[in-house]
Amino acid sequence: MLIYQEPGFTGEKIEIQGDVIDATPWDLQDPLCIRVLRGGWVLYEKPSYKGEKCALDEGDHELYYPFGHSEEQPPEDQDPETKPSKRFVIGSLRRVVRDYSVPEISLFPEENAEGKKVTFRDTSEDSRIYGLPIKAKSIIINAGLWLVFSKPFFEGAPRILEVGGYTNLQAWGATEPDVASVHPLKIGEPKVEKPDEPKVIIFEKSYFQGKSREIHTDSRDFMTRVDSQNVFMSSAGSLKVVGGW
Repeated sequence: MLIYQEPGFTGEKIEIQGDVIDATPWDLQDPLCIRVLRGGWVLYEKPSYKGEKCALDEGDHELYYPFGHSEEQPPEDQDPETKPSKRFVIGSLRRVVRDYSVPEISLFPEENAEGKKVTFRDTSEDSRIYGLPIKAKSIIINAGLWLVFSKPFFEGAPRILEVGGYTNLQAWGATEPDVASVHPLKIGEPKVEKPDEPKVIIFEKSYFQGKSREIHTDSRDFMTRVDSQNVFMSSAGSLKVVGGW
């Protein structure tokens, strides 16, 4: 992630490659230009990953302070041309989408993950059933970072949910259980990040589940051959490329 000091993605920039528990000392101006090169990130209002959240996926973002009012607000009657720049304060930030794992969210009609669940593994711009929102009194995020909307087609402010269990409405910051659209943040198209280290992982079941084998070179029979990995596979349900072409 790159954070630019000047509008239009110009000027000095801060390069961020990992989590930052306290970003308040940074001298940033509102609006803020951020270029996310890889992964899904969350900006937090306060240090130590607390307070309100702002989710960012890959691409360019011009942000106006999303956490209420930025610092150094000028008087209302001051000449716009002479108004000083407002300070954009980020409390902390974290990279929450780091790999190509399939995102998964499960919605439950009762608290504490009770009742028949509804599971999504990709974007649903209208998840209503017979025109009615899904009632979700509890939620489990098994993978990914999810934006959960109470209205279809991503209208309104989303709830930003990370991996974990949300046992009731209060846990995921909602007052009503309505869920009408959902969207996971993802890493963009795969890139060859380790061209000199060929490695493929074959999984027995879909969505990278079940037994697995690592393949580092050509293999004419990776399903029945038993070697040092001592794994017998009767089927191949999914494949993950870790390195190489």
